[in-house]
Amino acid sequence: MPPETVISPLNDAPLILVTLGGFALRDAVGHQLLGPGKPLALLTYLAASPGRTASREHLIDLLWADVDPDRARHALRQALWQLRQALGEGCLDGKEEIHLRCDVGLDRNRFLAAVEEGDLPAALSLYGGTFVAAFASPGGAAFEHWADAERLQLQAAFLRAAELHARRLLAKGHPRDAIAVGRRIKEVDPLGQVGPRLLIEAHLA
Repeated sequence: MPPETVISPLNDAPLILVTLGGFALRDAVGHQLLGPGKPLALLTYLAASPGRTASREHLIDLLWADVDPDRARHALRQALWQLRQALGEGCLDGKEEIHLRCDVGLDRNRFLAAVEEGDLPAALSLYGGTFVAAFASPGGAAFEHWADAERLQLQAAFLRAAELHARRLLAKGHPRDAIAVGRRIKEVDPLGQVGPRLLIEAHLA
């Protein structure tokens, strides 16, 4: 895909899963269908997983490691029921392996796709902030460890994309736009060196 190709916006999808700078499931017009909690954490993990599939046992280990197996299986069934109510029929299926079937626009996936395709303005627009910042729950330590790793990966991808975009703006003679990107870098990574350095270079340009 050439660099000028624009990644399709999230509102092209009937359901939007916000994980960068927020944590919610919304419909295409912005109404919140589901807020922070284990059902939303489960949906996020499925949406980000290869094949959008995970086993029941793995999901229990991720989110209900603090309760006995029978209660954990019941809690998982309840969470899946809540998700089906929010997503609609046919979105989740499977017995031992749970599959996410419907079209959910995950901002994390769109961001990574934009970075991969070289659409840096789209990537910067899609990165709304810290990944899944509003979730912590008893029994969910494994999910939190996964989210921590994702958080670091996504932040690093944003910083690389933002620095490259700022340098391209400077090379094209757009120091004001580069300054705006430099400020975003500084906000995301206040202890880093890249943001202040770019701000100085842009002011000197």
